Amino acid sequence: SGSDEALSALLMLGGFPEPFQSGSERLAARWRRSYGTTLVRQDVRDLESVRDLDKIELLFDRLPQCVGSVLSINSLREDLEVAFNTARNWISILERTYAVFRIPPFGSPKIKAVKKEQKLYFWDWSRVEDPAARFENLLAVHLLRLCHWAEDVLGESLELRYFRDVVGHEVDFVLLKGKKPWLVVEAKSSDQQIDTGLKYLLERVRVPHAIQVAAFGKRDATLPAINGAKIRIMPATRFLTQLA
Repeated sequence: SGSDEALSALLMLGGFPEPFQSGSERLAARWRRSYGTTLVRQDVRDLESVRDLDKIELLFDRLPQCVGSVLSINSLREDLEVAFNTARNWISILERTYAVFRIPPFGSPKIKAVKKEQKLYFWDWSRVEDPAARFENLLAVHLLRLCHWAEDVLGESLELRYFRDVVGHEVDFVLLKGKKPWLVVEAKSSDQQIDTGLKYLLERVRVPHAIQVAAFGKRDATLPAINGAKIRIMPATRFLTQLA
């Protein structure tokens, strides 16, 4: 369908106007390479007092592999052979130049949630090679945009988080409204039964709404409630249309 083709183009080309409107994967790849070089060699250089631009460029090229997983600054530090604080500062610089953003974890000690580990995403999700991680990144951008819109237009406080516990149960996104969980969202590549991590969280935390979003699924169904949560499985095209 046309909506599936539009989503495929959005995933492949990214959401920035120039590469998306080109409709060309080759032109989008050229734009992506130029954008990355300009970001590090001009924006970072002009805005921050950093000397080692070569290693920041290496970091920028390495970070897409981290999308979809908990961010390990220590692992990046070892790869780049720099101090932990240096790697952490460089990531903060990339955040300030709007290359990447991070989301913190959600949860209390009662459900053994991790406390400090963050997840990282790109504003230009097309830099992420793994298809599942790229789709998760696309959803992260749109959910963060929803948070900003709610604050700017409605005056509501929405926060974007994720859930992970010490034994590995995980849910991609948790939206907090007024500091309380309001909506949980799980990204999937295709139609599936409800994710075990999503089910695990809903059984332990009261959340009004839960949506499992399939990148190229067709199923749109309401599932039996868990702990009071209204649960829906739906295609990404419909989910993104409702966010717009």
